[in-house]
Amino acid sequence: MKYTKEALETIVAEGDGTILDTYDRYNQRMRVRFRCSCGAETSKRFEMLNLYRLPYCEPCSLKKATERSKATIMKNYGVENAGQAECVKKKIKDIFRPVGISNRHFSE
Repeated sequence: MKYTKEALETIVAEGDGTILDTYDRYNQRMRVRFRCSCGAETSKRFEMLNLYRLPYCEPCSLKKATERSKATIMKNYGVENAGQAECVKKKIKDIFRPVGISNRHFSE
């Protein structure tokens, strides 16, 4: 991946953000100051923006990551929380049964 002005603008635009500073050189370790879609000013390393594609402030990043996680679990397991999937419940029971741990949540 080339760390260029165009790449940075594309990543920040994905989150409806605005770049606050101009930069002479672009590289993966540079800190990018930008305004999140909620209006908060924040900064992140270009490398992390590219890797996680979360051009948001910390609270918005956590919300967006949770939404992505729930969507993936829903797609893979058909439930909102992986702990609700029958295959996961069975695996948990199989892990704890040999150890001798009994729990009302794992009882049959």
